Amino acid sequence: PALAAAPDHGRGRPPLRRAHAHNDYEHPHPLTDALGHGFGSVEADIWLVDGRLLVAHDEAELDPARTLEALYLDPLLRRVRAQHGRVYRGHRLSLQLLIDIKTAGGPAYRELSRRLRRYRSMLSVC
Repeated sequence: PALAAAPDHGRGRPPLRRAHAHNDYEHPHPLTDALGHGFGSVEADIWLVDGRLLVAHDEAELDPARTLEALYLDPLLRRVRAQHGRVYRGHRLSLQLLIDIKTAGGPAYRELSRRLRRYRSMLSVC
């Protein structure tokens, strides 16, 4: 239902390589709105709180249910698996997930690196 009004970038028009969803998590449907419009880049700000990576712009907006995994990583993994390794069906465009660390860099980066191991099959490395 969230994507009903969005353009179809599955097999029709190509995704928008240079379109970026800034602070995507502030949209009504994080990730799905950006993908429905064919964006090639999505941003998530993360906070390391009690060992969890929470997504929010400001500390006052933190919600324990809004984790990086719940809003981005798990839905992306399901989509990539369902579409045989592609974010956009019929297109080779990779999605760039920009992660902005809002808490102390060292501990947050180590936790992010640890969490990303589970999603290795859909990630590129450079």
